[in-house]
Amino acid sequence: MTVEPHEILTHDTRAKYVKGNVLLLGCGLGYTAFRLAQEDQVKSIDIVELSPDVKKLYDDNVRGITPNNYKINDIILADAIEYLYTTNLEKYNHIDVDIWRDTLDMTYPYLKCLALEDRYPNIQFTYWIENSFYNNLQTEILRILYKSFYRTQKDLIEEDIPIPGLDILAEYIVNNESVMISSTQVLLNFISYPNLRRIVKNFAINNSEGVERIKNHIESKLKELDDLIAKANEILVSKSNSTFKL
Repeated sequence: MTVEPHEILTHDTRAKYVKGNVLLLGCGLGYTAFRLAQEDQVKSIDIVELSPDVKKLYDDNVRGITPNNYKINDIILADAIEYLYTTNLEKYNHIDVDIWRDTLDMTYPYLKCLALEDRYPNIQFTYWIENSFYNNLQTEILRILYKSFYRTQKDLIEEDIPIPGLDILAEYIVNNESVMISSTQVLLNFISYPNLRRIVKNFAINNSEGVERIKNHIESKLKELDDLIAKANEILVSKSNSTFKL
């Protein structure tokens, strides 16, 4: 949880689109609620937060200094995705989602949220760093296409580490969308934000098995990373405990 210039800018950009009764998924340090409470068009704000410690931090340090804090209701302690799927959301005009650290852990919860949008056509959904998500997805798609074009010329293929979750999604898009890349413009249209969002949303709605596969893949990769970090820490500790003689 941080409040950095980049986060302030992205939250401020979304604030002008928010109105009425608002649901915030993820409290963080409370900046989004702080910012939205100052908007005249915002009537009330509900916040769903998983961590009791974050709730206490907000209530003790941020709520009292927030202008118009009467708009902000008591924080709901719950899992954000579970809350979305078990609650009647009709009372909200706007739902803003910020429950990921960055695009590395965004894919699965973002897909789960997208799958709900059509159930509530009168609710506007916004997502923190959504544009960055699609920028990274474009990169993954281009990597796959590049490798397919130059599959016989290994020296032209630069080694890369795909983003877990996005690699599966990009592979699905390339393999299942019938597009003949006949020109640069066709390629640009194919990987444009509106087209990719349409494809990703359809995937989220119609391919629950694929969504769960992405979840499991991400969890597996994160475990590998945790194991690698633990091993590195063990090596550092053993080195620090060693005695050296000149």
